[in-house]
Amino acid sequence: EVFNVGLGERVTLLAVIDMIADAAGYRATPQFAPRRAGDVDHSWADLAKIRSVLGYAPTTTLAPAIAAFVRGECAATARV
Repeated sequence: EVFNVGLGERVTLLAVIDMIADAAGYRATPQFAPRRAGDVDHSWADLAKIRSVLGYAPTTTLAPAIAAFVRGECAATARV
């Protein structure tokens, strides 16, 4: 069986870029190009199925999750 796993919140790509930049401690300057086939304006995981079948409920929001990921990646890179 297949489930969407996420945080159940809608987020734009620019918001994700800002969260990554904040976590990494720098300011990103996105460069915009013409839209391509398949580009999305925002992403959102519908958690209805995973909630009903498995009782899944997110315990964090996206910004702290991204920050934890960036910290982990920075720590892993420093060990290489």
